Amino acid sequence: MTKQSLKIRGLKVPPSIILYNFIEDKRIRDNFNTSFELWGNKLDQERDLSNFDLDLCIIPSNLSASLFNRGYPIKLLSINIWGILHLMSKKYEVISWNSFNKKKIAIPLKGNMPDTIFKVLIDKNINSEFNSEIIYCESYDEAKKKLMNNNVDYAVLPEPYASLAEFN
Repeated sequence: MTKQSLKIRGLKVPPSIILYNFIEDKRIRDNFNTSFELWGNKLDQERDLSNFDLDLCIIPSNLSASLFNRGYPIKLLSINIWGILHLMSKKYEVISWNSFNKKKIAIPLKGNMPDTIFKVLIDKNINSEFNSEIIYCESYDEAKKKLMNNNVDYAVLPEPYASLAEFN
């Protein structure tokens, strides 16, 4: 019996661990020739998604909805996790939502999940006009570096980048 190929991709975020565990399952190894890679950046992800050059991936739900609405033949298997985003600062201070007003905030991947969740939370929690400088970054690592180098006051970071920022 010839095994089918299964091309799997993920982002450098904790939900991709699920994909890695999936390909290590004996039932998958016995029946499929799998390839698993993490996208190095947003451009690699966009290339694979625009070419539809994969069989299974983990992407943010807003991106999957956008692709589906543009006619991509994708199926949503599940919504995995919501609790991996952190709003990080290098200062040790008690903060409130209004603390973010008039600050520089690095947000990775404009229009992607960190940006969407941050905007929803700001809209729900700030009664006055929100007047901060949002600095969009091309990667999670770039946002972390801007925080570490004191180029911004805050950064929206998922795991494991939030933990890496803690250890720097």
